[in-house]
Amino acid sequence: MEKISKNTGVQTTLDLLFADFEPSKNQQFLKHHKANPEVYEVFKQLALDTIKKGFKKFSARALFQVMRWMNGPNLDKMQASNISQKIRRQLNKAAALRPYGVYKFNNNHTPYYVRMFEREYPQHKDFFEKRNTKYKI
Repeated sequence: MEKISKNTGVQTTLDLLFADFEPSKNQQFLKHHKANPEVYEVFKQLALDTIKKGFKKFSARALFQVMRWMNGPNLDKMQASNISQKIRRQLNKAAALRPYGVYKFNNNHTPYYVRMFEREYPQHKDFFEKRNTKYKI
C-alpha cells in the first residue's frame, strides 16, 4: 500500500481513497502526484479561497482552468491582488521545472484531487460534485 505524499497532509492510502477508480489510472496519478505535489497544494489553496468567498458549491474543473490561466507565460508579471503570493510561488516553482516554463494540468487527475481535498477537509465534503465512476470493483 502506497501512502500519499506527506506534503498533502492526507494520511490515507491510495487503494482506499481511490478504490472506485481503475487501478492503472491510480498508478498514473500516483506517479504524477509524486513528481508534482505542488499541484495539489495550489488546487487546495484555490478551493479554500473559493470557500472563503462564500461559494457553497464549485467545479473542480473550473479550478483547473483557473490554474491553467494563472500558469500562463506571464505569471511572474501578474499584479492581480486576488492571486495570493503563496499560489503564485507554487505555480512558478512548478513552471520552472517544465519545458517552456508552463505547467500542463491533466483533467484526468481532477477527481483524485477532489477526493484528496475531501479527505483532508471533511467539513467541505459536498463542495465539489462527484460522478460515479465506470470502473467496477
